[in-house]
Amino acid sequence: MPIANCFLRADIPLPSADIASAWRSTIGVDLKDVSISFIPGCLRQGAAYAVMVQLFLPSLWSPASIKTIQLSLADLLQQSMSLEPEDVFIITTIVQSGAVVEQGAIVEW
Repeated sequence: MPIANCFLRADIPLPSADIASAWRSTIGVDLKDVSISFIPGCLRQGAAYAVMVQLFLPSLWSPASIKTIQLSLADLLQQSMSLEPEDVFIITTIVQSGAVVEQGAIVEW
């Protein structure tokens, strides 16, 4: 399950588009298998990207698929929020099998 936590700079409004549906279609997964959170009003010091994303991906994805997932999310955020490429920063964490608890059980893949 791709999980994206998008931290929005204080001057960036919440997106009005359904980014999750577009993203899941692009990467070929069910809507129930993606999660995107938008956290508005983040006060940042230093590099103040408009959107900073923590992206969590299960280790079952190939390196090529990971790149597709990252770039498709960046493109969707840029398009739906009228941002430039330099406004979006994504850092990806690969989650190993057994490192997730869902519905009270360890998830393995």
